[in-house]
Amino acid sequence: MKKYFIIILLVVTAVSLTGCTDFLNIQSASKDYHDMTMEEPDGRGDVTPSPGRHSYEEGTTAPISAEPEDEDSAFIRWEGDEVAETSEKHTKVMMGSDVTIKAIFAEDIVRRLRLENNISTAGELSGSGRYNMEEEVEISVEEENLGYRFSEWEVIEPDDGVDVDDRDARSTVLEMPGEDVRVQAKFEDVGYGKVSLTASDSDGKDELSGYGKYTTDEEVEITAEAASNWRFVSWINSDLAFDDDTASQTTFDMPDEDIEIEAEFAHNPHLELEAETGGEITSEGGRFAPDTRVEISANFHEGYSFEGWTVVDGDGSISAPSELETTFTMGKEDAKIKAEFKEGPNSD
Repeated sequence: MKKYFIIILLVVTAVSLTGCTDFLNIQSASKDYHDMTMEEPDGRGDVTPSPGRHSYEEGTTAPISAEPEDEDSAFIRWEGDEVAETSEKHTKVMMGSDVTIKAIFAEDIVRRLRLENNISTAGELSGSGRYNMEEEVEISVEEENLGYRFSEWEVIEPDDGVDVDDRDARSTVLEMPGEDVRVQAKFEDVGYGKVSLTASDSDGKDELSGYGKYTTDEEVEITAEAASNWRFVSWINSDLAFDDDTASQTTFDMPDEDIEIEAEFAHNPHLELEAETGGEITSEGGRFAPDTRVEISANFHEGYSFEGWTVVDGDGSISAPSELETTFTMGKEDAKIKAEFKEGPNSD
């Protein structure tokens, strides 16, 4: 009895397994697949997937890529239906049907562009490399080194057939011909010099700016800031033509030698206020820049009257000498002002 039971169990298991396999085969058969045939490429290059036939489920996208074999070969395009971007090396194919794909590479269209300086230390250039024939290439002077100035681009090789958009521009475009190109950036040696700045009185200087090295004929900007209670007077160098030698910020054209410039500073003029008998000063004196309008004021004591303000020493002007409260405009020298009083009431 036991023997018969085992035989029955084996038979049932085999039938069950056969049924599962048929079910999987039915499921698999319900999906549609399409073939992509990747042909051997034209020219020197590699493709992915490799040449041959590859199966993909319907409605999916299959990635494809092409790489030139070396720098003398270039990818041109894909041939075949359903390629998303035929001019891109890396793209994809929509698998809606069987497709045949082919990559096209070309040789002898890649050419070398070499940029060089006529003076090796003159500056930094950008644009050298390998480019396709008829490709537009940007070439530029990235940096002019101190003492040199870019003038023009000159095609050294070949003798003709190279179209440069603007030979006098620091940045321009050329179209690659069907051969290697050598282009030279022409620089002029214009020299340079160093600017040194000093102060006539170190106590009067807060800050000087404009130190450094500059190319000959370059416009140089210099600035002087005075310390508190000081003022800037002028720039001193008899060999230079300053834009304005009395301006704290000015410019000049750099000569072809080192130069030293002195910034002249002076104390702001001092204002002293004094009161005669019969009154008092209610404002303060001190140091003020020339042309500053300083408020001055005084009071008279009981039994006195105000006579007026008088400039005792120095220069400057009082706007209303007979008024207790008025303004004094500073001159360029120290000044002393006196408030005068008299016994008795004002004459007014």
